[in-house]
Amino acid sequence: MYDPTRTSWPTTEQVRLGRSMAELVRFWPGATEGELRAHDRGGAQFALVDESPDLLVLAYRFGDLEWSDAPFQAQRMTTTGAGWPSGGPAAPVVFRTVLVDSRSGRVLSLRHDEWSVAFSNAVRVSVAEQLVVQPDDQAAGQRLDALYDRFRTPLDMVRAVAVAGCRTEAPMTSGASVHFY
Repeated sequence: MYDPTRTSWPTTEQVRLGRSMAELVRFWPGATEGELRAHDRGGAQFALVDESPDLLVLAYRFGDLEWSDAPFQAQRMTTTGAGWPSGGPAAPVVFRTVLVDSRSGRVLSLRHDEWSVAFSNAVRVSVAEQLVVQPDDQAAGQRLDALYDRFRTPLDMVRAVAVAGCRTEAPMTSGASVHFY
């Protein structure tokens, strides 16, 4: 929720998938020129680790940056936002990534990537499988801990257990970085 009085956030990665959104917000304490370039213009790779019905892990890589990941539980979305990303089985998801300076709250980069239809549907199914069961935070936490205990890096996790993936050559908003001062 937007709060105009808040100006800093912890360093974190946050995925939100719902009826009206599919986004990743990366809160970083600043970014180098290379990191900004990777977010603004670089290709991207996405991978799905499906731990249904408890959670999913979205792994991603922009340009030549290292793989990263963030868990997602559909039940943590607000009631009004809960749902799978919009579109039918023939429609791709347009995924937004926002890079935010965690020290100031300034948006450093904004990009949109169009996921493949196959990857979009894999994510939709994983989210739908979460929505039809009672949430179990303890089970989700245990499954996530087991993944992080088993794999040293997000790349190791992607190589071993990702069930779907896609790649984009460049963002749909290539070169349209956003800076607020």
